[in-house]
Amino acid sequence: MNYLKLELTSFIKNKEASTLTNNTFNQEKADDILSTFPNNDEEKLLAIESKLTTYDPLYNDKLVSAFMFASEGKSISKVTNNLLKIIFTDTFASDYSWKGQKEKKKLEN
Repeated sequence: MNYLKLELTSFIKNKEASTLTNNTFNQEKADDILSTFPNNDEEKLLAIESKLTTYDPLYNDKLVSAFMFASEGKSISKVTNNLLKIIFTDTFASDYSWKGQKEKKKLEN
């Protein structure tokens, strides 16, 4: 986990140096990009998905940086759970599963 975090941090620093005007990433920037989260409706989810699939480098880099900044935990499952809590409200997430099991909507695609 530490190795992955170091690699991602290095990647983010290199990307920020080449694409962002300000090379430092702080809590204020994380709060700004994460202000649209947690997601509580499907329309917002589709809008975010559209932004990510059209690949706006500035948005994608800021989002990855914000998620890295906001992630906490010493295991992959804890980091994943913390990120899911940032991304989705509990009520909205309860309508989804990865594969769409138990008549829920699927996140896999």
